[in-house]
Amino acid sequence: MKFTAICLFIFFIALVENTHARFISGVYQGEQTSGNYGAKAVKTVPNDGYIMVGINTMRIPENKDEVYVLRISDSLEPKWSKTIKIEGKVWGNSVELTPDGGFIVAGTSEAKFTEKKSIYLLKLSSAGEIEWSKNLSEIEGNQEGNAIKATEDDGFVIVGSTQIVGEGKNVYIVKLDSEGEVEWSNSIGGLGNDIAHAVDTTLDGQGGYIIAGETDSFDVNQGSADSYIVKLDS
Repeated sequence: MKFTAICLFIFFIALVENTHARFISGVYQGEQTSGNYGAKAVKTVPNDGYIMVGINTMRIPENKDEVYVLRISDSLEPKWSKTIKIEGKVWGNSVELTPDGGFIVAGTSEAKFTEKKSIYLLKLSSAGEIEWSKNLSEIEGNQEGNAIKATEDDGFVIVGSTQIVGEGKNVYIVKLDSEGEVEWSNSIGGLGNDIAHAVDTTLDGQGGYIIAGETDSFDVNQGSADSYIVKLDS
């Protein structure tokens, strides 16, 4: 859908069980945020509502994607919102709670001139103040961050994809400590494109991970995609 005018609505939120739905405007506490908005992920904040993360796409004065974070109460009333801009483009794809009561956002950034993509991390306080942000650019090629999950050691695991120019995408996994520093990373893939979209911890009590995504590596010649499940140890 194309917009030729400034859109002031950001997220459409629905609680199906109670048939409770609403739009939330991009104008909040005196800050007018214009653009086209879309939510990518939502997380329950225990006994205190929800946090949502997504994208604001600007058209004026230039095409630009920004991370948008929205904190709402259980009754869907806005608590605070935050727009995060960088020199290039940045997308917020996933959000997780942190041990200190704040939030960590994972997504993808794209450099303005080189168009290199990197996994983007953003740490917010419980009040929405930016504590730090960084790009993870440890390896060659382009990396995208699609999902983040808290781990038992107070760290995090991120999954997405990595791609070297001229080759297909591989599943990419990054383990972080509590401060967002990389502990290890790994890539998994075949001849085609393999992309991770979700991650969770395993039930075996060994600190492993279960990853879900898509692949066409098993049927490269046909060009059709299949569901892709990967289980990793810690």
